Amino acid sequence: MRWSAPAVWTRYWPNLNDNKAQSMTEQATPQFSLQRIYVKDLSFEAPKSPEIFRQEWNPSVQLDLNTRTKTLENDFHEVVLTLSVTVKTGEEVAFIAEVQQGGIFLIKGLDAPSMSHTLGAFCPNILFPYAREALDNLVTRGSFPALMLAPVNFDALYAQEMARINAEAQASTEPRAYWIPKSSWVVFSGSTVSNAWMLPTGPGLAENSSQ
Repeated sequence: MRWSAPAVWTRYWPNLNDNKAQSMTEQATPQFSLQRIYVKDLSFEAPKSPEIFRQEWNPSVQLDLNTRTKTLENDFHEVVLTLSVTVKTGEEVAFIAEVQQGGIFLIKGLDAPSMSHTLGAFCPNILFPYAREALDNLVTRGSFPALMLAPVNFDALYAQEMARINAEAQASTEPRAYWIPKSSWVVFSGSTVSNAWMLPTGPGLAENSSQ
């Protein structure tokens, strides 16, 4: 006769500290996902049609890019990429087209610099192929050749924009010189000067004195 040991049942009590640590880990882990992509606005204008179709097609393309972001609830963000195109043939405007390509992204667990880069470069890079396709569809419906825009380096554009903002912020904190007219006399730290470059008005700059 074979004997087997009786089964031992152990009741499991969850460790609340483990659950709390797991929740904190999930919150700290960066998360990114595209929730929805859509066309927010379209516009097309061909002011010289149909006469423009009889002219030799020698186009020059001016492309303007713009992005804007909007924070929604629960870590959701809307990013809108706008492509504005003006195409001329010679001196005549063939057409003007604009596409606003929107996307809703779930982004969480990022620090401020990473969030700024994600919204300003990574998300527009995802939206660009959709915006380009929508723009080409719009142009071909106007009986013009598709533009087939080249890829855009949004990382480089974002870096340029950040450099510009930092340069402006630095310039705003530097002392600026003001031209004092020849007829104006001011007292600066007890000295009378005229017709000179002066620092901005501050605590050490007294009121104008007469000659």
